[in-house]
Amino acid sequence: MDGQDDDRTLVERMARGDRAALATVFDRHAAPLTRGAWALAPTPDAARALVQDAFVSLWDGATDVRLVTPSLLPWLLATVAGGTAGAVPGDPLRYVRADLVTVSDDDRALCERCVVDGRSYAEAARELGLSTSTPTSAARPGRASRKAVTRDGL
Repeated sequence: MDGQDDDRTLVERMARGDRAALATVFDRHAAPLTRGAWALAPTPDAARALVQDAFVSLWDGATDVRLVTPSLLPWLLATVAGGTAGAVPGDPLRYVRADLVTVSDDDRALCERCVVDGRSYAEAARELGLSTSTPTSAARPGRASRKAVTRDGL
């Protein structure tokens, strides 16, 4: 990482209602997640909606997110892939292959199993023999709106 909090710490902070943690995750992963959504969605608007929905799901469900690797990118890509109704022709990871060079072998394998093979994040983790981290039990007040996903909503 770049000296900032790792993704697991950011998820824990989000579980406690820290919107700055969401903004950091957004800044860190929005570009590769958007490229991944472009490969999965039939239109640019659909790709944008998939990305937005993934970040809303992350914020709303942060207390239940259990990462099996240090990176949140596979979880986010799995969430985007889970929101696609039909397959778009071609390699669904074609626009994020360069991003995946920088992640661990486990992260790449998770992405392949979730996005290419259609497994859920939990299924892929089990198949790879990866155990989940346990999120903190801290409850967060309130639920997020879609505005919480952008810096303008902070």
